[in-house]
Amino acid sequence: MDLPRQTVEDHFHGHVLRLAGVTLLSTLANSGAMTLASGPLLLRYGIVCLETPQHCLVPELVVMEYGELLNGEAAWDFLLHHSNLHPRAEVLGRRDDGVEDQLRVSRLDLAQTPRVLVWPRGAAGDATAVARPQAVIADKADSLPERLRRFLPLYPSLADWRHEHI
Repeated sequence: MDLPRQTVEDHFHGHVLRLAGVTLLSTLANSGAMTLASGPLLLRYGIVCLETPQHCLVPELVVMEYGELLNGEAAWDFLLHHSNLHPRAEVLGRRDDGVEDQLRVSRLDLAQTPRVLVWPRGAAGDATAVARPQAVIADKADSLPERLRRFLPLYPSLADWRHEHI
């Protein structure tokens, strides 16, 4: 049985901003930052590659050493919570630079926080991410995807972020 490749994705409506050399996601209107993208956006999550830590792999399919296939949420759950039991499992996906790759679990740095990557909603699967934000600006945190809240620092306003970083 073939299992389609499928990433873990969350929807986000807002802006990708660039301020003082830092990329931010924001649900609030722009206040003096450069806007890189706006509107409906797609968030995908990448796991840092051990040998090339400047890159991360967005998992699409996990192939266990005994042949079982996992994709989507099942693959994500396996990688974050059970992959230490199967270091020879293969992970197929696309790196943040758009290159298709296949790595063993043992070649992924699962101790690092997954990276958040942003695509315009509706982008082709082989497209390159438009941004890798380092923080989220949102006045209503409970409206954000749970993974986003877990993987990026959250600030209630751009002024709060500026106060801490500029």
